[in-house]
Amino acid sequence: MFKNLKIGSRLMIGFMIMAILVGVVSFFSIIELSKIQKPLTKDIPQGLRDIEKTSRLDSLAQRVQYYGQLLTESVKNYALTSDKKWKYRYLNIEPTLESVIQEAINRGDEEDKRIFSEIQKAKRAFVELEKSSIDAVDQLDLTKARLILEGVTYWQLKESYKAGEEKYVTRRGKKLGDTLEVTSSNVDLMVEQTNRLVQNSIRLLMTVSIFGILLAMGLGFLVANSILNPIKKLQKGVQIIGKGNLEHKIRIQSKDEIGQFAAAFNEMTLKLKESYTGLEEKVNEKTKELANKIEEIAQQNQELEESRKTILEVLHDLEIAKARIEKEKVESEALLASIGDGIIATDQNGKIRMINHQVEIMLGWKSEEAIGKLFSDIIASQDEKGNPIPRDQRPIPTALATGNKITTAAYYVRKDRTKFPVSITVSPIKLDNEIVGAIEIVRDITKEKEVDRMKTEFISTVSHELRTPLTVIREGVSLVIDGILGEVNAKQKKFLGIALNDIDRLKRIIDNLLNISKIEAGKVEIKRDEVDMVELAEGVISNFQIQAKNKGLELRGRFPHRPILVYVDPDRIVQVLTNLVGNALKFTEKGWIEISVEDKGENVEAYVADTGKGIGQEDLQKVFGKFQQFDRTDGAGEKGTGLGLSIAKGIVELHHGKIWVESELAHGSKFTFVLPKYNPQEFLKNYIAEGLRDAKQQMGSFSMINFHIEGFEELKKELGREKIAVLLNRLEGLAKSSLRRQLDSVLRYAHTFFIILPGTEKRHAESIAERIEKCFADYLSKEEFGRKVKIGCKIAGYPEDGNSEATLLERAA
Repeated sequence: MFKNLKIGSRLMIGFMIMAILVGVVSFFSIIELSKIQKPLTKDIPQGLRDIEKTSRLDSLAQRVQYYGQLLTESVKNYALTSDKKWKYRYLNIEPTLESVIQEAINRGDEEDKRIFSEIQKAKRAFVELEKSSIDAVDQLDLTKARLILEGVTYWQLKESYKAGEEKYVTRRGKKLGDTLEVTSSNVDLMVEQTNRLVQNSIRLLMTVSIFGILLAMGLGFLVANSILNPIKKLQKGVQIIGKGNLEHKIRIQSKDEIGQFAAAFNEMTLKLKESYTGLEEKVNEKTKELANKIEEIAQQNQELEESRKTILEVLHDLEIAKARIEKEKVESEALLASIGDGIIATDQNGKIRMINHQVEIMLGWKSEEAIGKLFSDIIASQDEKGNPIPRDQRPIPTALATGNKITTAAYYVRKDRTKFPVSITVSPIKLDNEIVGAIEIVRDITKEKEVDRMKTEFISTVSHELRTPLTVIREGVSLVIDGILGEVNAKQKKFLGIALNDIDRLKRIIDNLLNISKIEAGKVEIKRDEVDMVELAEGVISNFQIQAKNKGLELRGRFPHRPILVYVDPDRIVQVLTNLVGNALKFTEKGWIEISVEDKGENVEAYVADTGKGIGQEDLQKVFGKFQQFDRTDGAGEKGTGLGLSIAKGIVELHHGKIWVESELAHGSKFTFVLPKYNPQEFLKNYIAEGLRDAKQQMGSFSMINFHIEGFEELKKELGREKIAVLLNRLEGLAKSSLRRQLDSVLRYAHTFFIILPGTEKRHAESIAERIEKCFADYLSKEEFGRKVKIGCKIAGYPEDGNSEATLLERAA
């Protein structure tokens, strides 16, 4: 059928097919490019506006809480002291608080307006009571002022005010998280759409280009054959006929111009055969016809040349389209590079597909070095203590395995082996419910860590400076209450008693702040000794038994019938148990509290369980954080600082142990901690190793003295078990009493006493050894068996005698 078409029609069909292909490519390219417009122009800007709005409202909410606290503090102080400065402070703050609440109402959405309107209503109500209290103080009626501030109505209004603040914190915390998650999802979608768009466009262009080239070649070949083959047949026939063979027929079946020409040529040959008459005229006529046909063929060739130029123009247009796509790809990459946080995209196997410029700056790896490699192979990750995080516990493998969004913090190690703290958010990329990769957003939090460190140091300094004046104030109040400075009436004693209780509470808060600051700074000294964990736990039960009975609770223990000996700091472990039991008493209204100690072989496990209100699952991961309180009880009373569990965790970890919690709301809580038991030899080695490590880090010294009884076994047989035990205990006591620094300690191992002297040079250790030997000699000179006891002494020091615990033990043995 194609052969029956005119040559021009054939060419036109080929050009139309090429034009259709170009149109299809353009159409699909426009569709693919338009899909990314919405995330870029609407979703992400909207998410950023939401975050900005939330941040402003959060700032106003914090001011509402702060001014509310100032109001309460001012009116209470005025009621207690009648000092006018508190009244003027109150009158200045109250309008400010009103304007801040009104601004929050104006800026918030409908739910925010409702919440802040409730806060405003509660505020206006308790302000009226507080102003009534101020008026009572102005009229010198302090009792009325105190009754107003201690009344049920006033505290109910304050609780309503706090409840409104908590509603906003709960709602806004969730909303900000949702906004960040939506923005992150839109970034994920934009990356996925851009990547899919580029891949689809390149694939489509390559497919159409290859198909177009093949089609053009096929069409060219077909058109050339449909034109050249008949011409060759025609040429051959002309040559045969030119030799005089008028019987020859040119067999061309096509109905195009060449076919018509062949038919005419055959007709001409037939007429030549029939008659030579008028041959010249017919030849001339046919020659003219042939010339016309040749001219048509030339014209057709010209049209073919124009078609070739058209095809080249189409290819040029395709190159322009490809360049435009490459430009848009570069623009998308520039957009990612402009984001302030680091962005890392991986495939489903964890191999890096893309990193932005911020990641290159943070980690020191170039994009071309990282792409195609496993993220865990090139970027090392450590926890707060510098321990490597296993690969399967890192955020990207976890997100790929669970399909959940992961948010955490860690330390990343740069290419130059330096490390820095980061905040990490990993979101899995899902396509048709299948995880095809992950996006990790990394933020350098070095400044935040430094601010936190400075804050801790500031709290420690302020707390330390407050202890001395607070002690003086307490002693002064105690002297007044006891009547030493003059008679005190009942009303004065009551107010002074309240002040004394608040002073004691403030002292506990300051002690907690100092403890957590020392733990975080690594300045807590552990004074280990061999103690019975069962005995420690029983002592804690005895201390809290009265409080438990007053609340109607059963405080019970679950212990074995034999001692469980461990090398720990007894005061610190008692502090851990005290904090855990104190929390259980605070948050348990009925039922029981149980303390358990169990021997687990190389470890000892202890727990404090209760039947209290429990802790919600969303709060479990934050329970050991600083200043964490979860409102497990209602009503007035001391709420604490939220530092007890954080201090307990720090103490347990200083003993190389672990602590965790199991809890459900309304089903009580169970706090469990595990401590390594150590045998004396292991404990001695660890103790020396810790002292050496500190000395090396601080470029200092470390010394140890070994006192041992020579011929101990023979002496033991001669003196007997009882006398040898008295001797060992007395020598240990003399050694301890001879030490003058808290850092120094005595470790007893069988009949050997090791005196550990951190930060002490060997020459000073020799002086200490002489002082202790003199104490031993004085004691033995007074005993009837003293002349039989020979005590040897050896001294080893760092760096003089070695730089490892094994070397020092060998030198001191």
